[in-house]
Amino acid sequence: MDEGVDMRYYISGPMTGYPGDNRAAFARATSRLRAAGHQVVDPTEMDMVYNDAGDVGDGTPSPLWRMFIARDVSIILSSQFDRIMALDGWERSRGARMEVMAAVMCGTRVVDEVGIPVVVCSIDLEDCQKKEIL
Repeated sequence: MDEGVDMRYYISGPMTGYPGDNRAAFARATSRLRAAGHQVVDPTEMDMVYNDAGDVGDGTPSPLWRMFIARDVSIILSSQFDRIMALDGWERSRGARMEVMAAVMCGTRVVDEVGIPVVVCSIDLEDCQKKEIL
């Protein structure tokens, strides 16, 4: 975990298809970071009244999912975060991949749950170029 105090984090991770939309993993990460004195934006705290915003059954994102991801990517693009914490499984989540790529484009450091920099692959899987985000 990063040593700096009062850093600003955004939590990114998979939700669709996970029990309880993976809220327990988001809550654990958020609690740990706040206990260490960091500011945290946890998208699941903004979504508390909604459930099952995922796809419409055929892999097509639902209108509610689209609304959430537009909001979340906008928050990442318009805010100055010190770190994006990518929870386990982020690379298999359409939404988390979009959030991580937005952070990368802003020059924001992306780390895993223990603070290790995340290796990000290009979205074009045929031309996958690994690059470490520092």
